[in-house]
Amino acid sequence: MTDEKYFNTQTLEEALGISKKSQAKYRADKKIPYSKIGGFVFYKKSRYL
Repeated sequence: MTDEKYFNTQTLEEALGISKKSQAKYRADKKIPYSKIGGFVFYKKSRYL
């Protein structure tokens, strides 16, 4: 990854109140951009703050 900061599912839930279940639904529906690396999901902070 680059110098850009990322949320994982836990930190996104804590920062924005989006439950992990909702995150999974949004990803499946292609409503939120994300990256998956080694089975872990990451969201660019710059897109959400």
